[in-house]
Amino acid sequence: MTIAVVGATGAGKSSLINAVVDQLSLLPTSGTQACTSVVVKIENNEDGEQYEADIEFLSREEWQKEYDVLIKDMNKMTKSDGRMKNNKPDEKSEAGVAFLKMRAVYGQFSSLNDLNGENDITSHLGTTKHFKSITLQEFRCNIKKYIISTKEEGKHLWPIVKSVTIRIPNFFTGCTLVDLPGLGDANAARDRIAQKHLEICSNMLVVAEVHRAFSNNIAKELMGESFRRQLFMDGNYSSDNIAFVCTKNDHLNCKELTGPEDDLQNENREVGW
Repeated sequence: MTIAVVGATGAGKSSLINAVVDQLSLLPTSGTQACTSVVVKIENNEDGEQYEADIEFLSREEWQKEYDVLIKDMNKMTKSDGRMKNNKPDEKSEAGVAFLKMRAVYGQFSSLNDLNGENDITSHLGTTKHFKSITLQEFRCNIKKYIISTKEEGKHLWPIVKSVTIRIPNFFTGCTLVDLPGLGDANAARDRIAQKHLEICSNMLVVAEVHRAFSNNIAKELMGESFRRQLFMDGNYSSDNIAFVCTKNDHLNCKELTGPEDDLQNENREVGW
């Protein structure tokens, strides 16, 4: 059985998976920003007692296609000679997202003309890296740089990672978990992988922060109309295949949940009315 874990950015999917597999520090998590930027598949290691991972990088053709898209998006924030108008674009805009990815791969740059040539990051394109660790702590340190998207300056690998497969010991549930960073990923190759996993997944966990779960539009917001239509056509859009999980329950304010009438009743009980 393969279970896809989907949800909005920062909903707590990685924390939920860590709890499900009883490995609270397996996947990197953050309380302040989204962490998972690639498709992560987690399954039982049937060949040993070690933690293992396969890191698949984009091919050179796949990166070239994304490179062209990123350059096109960044044209909105460059001058006619290719120089940057500013080095602090709106990170939520298409140009800002493109800028952060390019800076992660090529380092600091002041002109689009600087974004050429091979470096220690692009040399990984078209390859697959395999490693194993005896301890969870060592394993987590090894995979962190391949999974986490970061806004920190310097060169990083996450923009060119296609997918990560993790095998952990003693995960005897008989299922495979697939942590999806989000449908409609700007990277076409990763988006195709996400869609492929959704096609073969027998079940789905839709994760949302608990305060958003009070809205009856949650499925529409998180999955989109076209995606829900496809699930329906495949016969997978039912309570037998989809479950909603509410996270961050510790953020709830009990008084806000009970409402003023319940508060008044509680006060009446305290004074003996």
